[in-house]
Amino acid sequence: MQRLCLALLRFCLCTWVGVAMFFVATVLNVLDSLLTDRPPLNKFSHPTFFLPPYFGFAMTLLGTALLYALVSLWNTRIGLLRRWATLLLVAVALGMISADYAVIYRNLLEIFGPGQTVINPSAVVMLYQSSRLLKSAALAVSIAAAILVIWPESSGDLPTRISDPAL
Repeated sequence: MQRLCLALLRFCLCTWVGVAMFFVATVLNVLDSLLTDRPPLNKFSHPTFFLPPYFGFAMTLLGTALLYALVSLWNTRIGLLRRWATLLLVAVALGMISADYAVIYRNLLEIFGPGQTVINPSAVVMLYQSSRLLKSAALAVSIAAAILVIWPESSGDLPTRISDPAL
């Protein structure tokens, strides 16, 4: 069971890193070009066009990874420090995404909400830049967590002490 949880943790983190990498590398550049070229803000710069799939993948994959990281705390084939570091990094990444959703995304929804006729472009640009920084930081933390969790487990066939007869 522990090996299955570890495999699923690895799958969730690696899938999330791929999704987040794609989003940060491509979609955010599209949003930046829409905002910096100063066209009238339209449906393509509207937060409900690009951001819901990102947050859906983030909450699903990082939430599942957090659950499996918690279960992996009992996996003795992985060092204790590595288990706790993985759990902490996944929790921090999920916290960053949650903060992005709760603070920045909700503000963007209010700005673009129904009945809003005047949109302040400088406020939108500031919120998008803040969101980009949070997304990039969450990606970096997720990559660190994925590297930690992908690192091979101890195989048990190597001696752990100098006094082992295998030496």
